[in-house]
Amino acid sequence: MGIRRGFRRLRLNGLCNAQQLCQFPGALQNFAMEEFGSNSICLDHDRQDPWRIQTEIGFSDLKMLGASCHRHRCVRGSGLEVTIGNSTYTCPLEGGSIKLNVEAPSGRLLGSVHCPICETLCPMELYGWKNADHFGTLADLELALVE
Repeated sequence: MGIRRGFRRLRLNGLCNAQQLCQFPGALQNFAMEEFGSNSICLDHDRQDPWRIQTEIGFSDLKMLGASCHRHRCVRGSGLEVTIGNSTYTCPLEGGSIKLNVEAPSGRLLGSVHCPICETLCPMELYGWKNADHFGTLADLELALVE
């Protein structure tokens, strides 16, 4: 679950190829609070706890959204963090689902997302990197190793 090599999930803005970084925003409304760029990864949504928006008048179902792009970073001592909207979640080191409860412009975003195994994005060698509170992304590591 989480990131799958070569696996494609339907996204509201098109298909999400987990091998690629989420770099190109679509023109549709951003219900999933997606972020795009070199710090973003594609995360699968939990089919047992599908995404929905809670408003004052009820719920809007987002089952058609099977994956979305979100910012991530590797943090010393805690591992992989993903940011969805204004909320940051720490993923289990072994991967697995995390429940979301995020304030969104259209209401409250609820549901679960699958985190990849931490080592998929944050190699264990990084935990020995000194003089930093966080490791950033794999692109940051490549730059640090070159210096």
